[in-house]
Order: sequence, then C-alpha cells, then structure tokens
Amino acid sequence: MKIVIYIRDAEKNDAIIHYVDIISSELSHNSNYQVEFIKYIRVLNPNDIVLVISLQSYFRLLLKYPNQKIIFWFQGITPEEVATSYPGLYSKLKVPVFSILEKIVLKKSVFNFFVSNSMLNHYQAKYKYNKDNYMIMPCFNKAITPNSFYYKHKYESASFVYAGAIIKWQCLDETIHLFSLLKEKFKNATLTILSSDQQEVMPILKKYNINAIIKYVPLEELEEELAKYKYGFLLRKDLKMNHVATPTKLNSYLANGVIPIYSDVIDDFNNLFINKYFYIKINIDNLTKAIDDICTFEKKKIIVKDIFNEYSDIFNKYYNETEYRMKIRNAINNFFPL
Repeated sequence: MKIVIYIRDAEKNDAIIHYVDIISSELSHNSNYQVEFIKYIRVLNPNDIVLVISLQSYFRLLLKYPNQKIIFWFQGITPEEVATSYPGLYSKLKVPVFSILEKIVLKKSVFNFFVSNSMLNHYQAKYKYNKDNYMIMPCFNKAITPNSFYYKHKYESASFVYAGAIIKWQCLDETIHLFSLLKEKFKNATLTILSSDQQEVMPILKKYNINAIIKYVPLEELEEELAKYKYGFLLRKDLKMNHVATPTKLNSYLANGVIPIYSDVIDDFNNLFINKYFYIKINIDNLTKAIDDICTFEKKKIIVKDIFNEYSDIFNKYYNETEYRMKIRNAINNFFPL
C-alpha cells in the first residue's frame, strides 16, 4: 500500500518540511507502506492514502477524488485565520467554505495531526469531533544546541532578536514599539531583526525612531546567529488562531538559549512554562506592565547551567522527537488500514 504526501510548492517552508519528514520517515519504517512525495494529484491511485497539509490542497483532492483516504495535518484553524487576515467580502465568502471543509476532513480522515491540545479542544467544541484517531505534536524543527548557551557574554547585555517573516499577525510593529520603550530603560539595548523582508522593516523602524540591525540568515546558519542574543520576541494578538498555535519560533529560541518574551495568548506555551523560570510572558495590550516585567527580569543573575537544564527539560518533555516518532509508529499499528 502506498502513502502519498501531497505538498504543493507554495506550502513548503523549513518548519513544514521537518514536521512532514518526521511523519514520512516513521511511515517508511512500516514494511506495509511505500511512501512517496508528490506535487500533483493527477498521479494518485484510488487506493493510496494521502497526507494533506492544507484545506486548499484538500479541496483540490476532494473535487477529483472524493473517496480518497486521507491523513491530515492541521497546522492552524484556517477559517479563523482567513477571517482575521482577509476581513470583508473575501472573508464572508471563504470562511463558511473552509469551515465545511474542516468538518468533512474531521469526519473522513484516517488520522489527524493537531499541533496543540487547545486545537483539539477547538474542534471538539466547534464540530463535536469525538474520535480518537489523532495525535498532538507541536511545531518544531530544532534540537537543543548546548554550545549556544555558552556564547561569550550572551546573558550580560540586553540584546534582543526578532526572527521571522514580516507578516501582520506576527506583530513586528508591536515588537518594535515595545523595544522603543525598552530602549528608554536600557540605553545599550540592541535589536536585531532576522528576516528576508528587509524593505518591509524600514518604515516600522522609522515610525518608532529605532535603529536596528536587519539581516537575512540562511537556515543552516540560524543556530550560530541566535546564539548571540539574550532575548527573543514572540508577540501575538488575542485571537483564536493564536490560542491554538505552537509557533516554531519558540523552539528556535529555546534551542539556542534565547529567553522568550512571548504573548500570554498562546495556550500551549502558558502550560509549558508552569514551574519554569527563564521566560517573560506579557500582554501586548498592557505594555506598561510588560516593560516592568522585562526590567525586573533583566536585574536577575543568570547561571548558564540553570537555563540550559530548564530548557533541556522542555525539550525532553515537549520537543522530544523520539517520543513523537514512537507515537506515530503506534498510530500506524492502531489506525492505518492494511
């Protein structure tokens, strides 16, 4: 039997590829399955099981092969994302369609991958999803890098980094605004923005009268670059799409000893840092308190061994790739048709 992984070029990025590679490599361990990547659905066989990673791709599949067996990776809650990103007529037309597609997927799928417990709860509440054909695996693509924690003078100055695309919902404007207020407290504070969208950054920096280093770093050099910074920004607004998300950015920061300054709206991360010490959780609607919390944390002495041990514990329990691989193998035995 063949399991086909259907990913269009437009859907590819580094986080997706790593996540899918984990799934595909574990499927390949089972001698009953042949695993193959495809870009076009015309090459499918009706007996194939298809891994799909977006509702857009599933819609194409549904039109041509309505009875195809599918495995679905829910990266996000698409109707809510569309409603947030494209307000107006587009949203009114598309949101009901995507909601119907989500409901169909949950009803017909052989197996589902969710990125958080909050996402599972969302689907249980919205669609009365009550099956057990799923597993939860957060988004991640990095293992912990011990050397990054011992970068010279890493924790001795207020160095801040933002790594990611310049997309409105990733809150770069709010990030730079927050840094501009921090700059009033820490005159020697620095901000580095790691992004390929450099032209999009300049107007925001000008708006807040902030100087920052802007540069693009290839993925293979990201660990070496992130090792230089003490703090990393991961801000989000209070939206349902953010409640259920597990942004890969946190994984990249923690893997390299970067202390996250993250929004309190990400449900999984709030649970992740219970009984932890090296993090700063803020509300972007209350920047006065956010500044106070960051200033208080900045006064603390950091022992490298302590922060490494704490983040190692997170990787052992939350970003444990070996454990997720075992869960996938168990899922193959329990849910996949032979």
